[in-house]
Amino acid sequence: MPKELSVIILTSFNRSDLVAKMLWQINHTADVPCEIIVVDNGSTDDTPSVVTLFPGTKYFRFPVNKGIAPAWNLGVKMSTCPVVVILNNDLEIQDNHWMSKLVSACETKSIVGHNIRSNNPLTDNIPYVEGYLIATKRETFEDIGFFDEEFLPFNFEDAEFSVRAVHHGYDLLPVSLNIKHNRGTTITQNFSYEEVEEINRKNQELFRRKVDAYKSAYCGTVPLTGDAAVCRASLPV
Repeated sequence: MPKELSVIILTSFNRSDLVAKMLWQINHTADVPCEIIVVDNGSTDDTPSVVTLFPGTKYFRFPVNKGIAPAWNLGVKMSTCPVVVILNNDLEIQDNHWMSKLVSACETKSIVGHNIRSNNPLTDNIPYVEGYLIATKRETFEDIGFFDEEFLPFNFEDAEFSVRAVHHGYDLLPVSLNIKHNRGTTITQNFSYEEVEEINRKNQELFRRKVDAYKSAYCGTVPLTGDAAVCRASLPV
C-alpha cells in the first residue's frame, strides 16, 4: 500500500529522550501508511543510536545546529509522500487518529495545524499556524517555496510561512487533535533569556519587512475565505 504521510520530527540539541518518546508515540498511533524522518540539529548524545531502535526511520544529522527552518526544509526535501507533517519532538500524542485527520484536512488548499495563533504581540497578532505541528500537501512547497531560512535560529519562520501561504490563496485550517505541546522545552535549556529576546527582536524586524512586502505584492489580488480572509484582514495597514 502506498504511503500517504511523511512525518518529519525536528530534534532538539541533545534530547534523545524526547526523540525516543516521539518515535514510540508515532509508531503506536499511526493509522495511515507513513514514513518517518528525523532531522537532528547537531546532537552529540545518543540520538543516532536511539533512532536505530525504530527500523525504517530516515535519519539525517547536521554537524552543527543549523536552526529550525533549514532542518524543516531538509525534512521536506527528504519526504516522498503526498502529505507532509512537521512535528516538534516535545509533543504528547494521545490521539489514535491524528494522522488520518491531518491527511483528510490537507485535501483542501490549506496550511493545517493544531493551533492557529492570533494573539501573539510579537507577530502583531497576525494569525499563523504554530510550528510545533504543521501539515500540508508536499506540492505546497513547490507552489510557495520552503520555510524562510533568514529566520535563525528559531521563531517567526512558521508565521512568515503562514502569511506567505495566505497571500497565495491558502487557508489556515485548525484541526482538533488530542495532542499536548510542552511549550519551551528545548529553547529554555539552550538559550538564555537575553539571547531569546535578541533573537526575537531581530526576527520580528525581518518579519515586519516581509509582511509589508507581501502587502505590496498581493493585497487586493487574491480572493480569500475562512481563516485566510481573517489573516489578510489582520495585516497592518
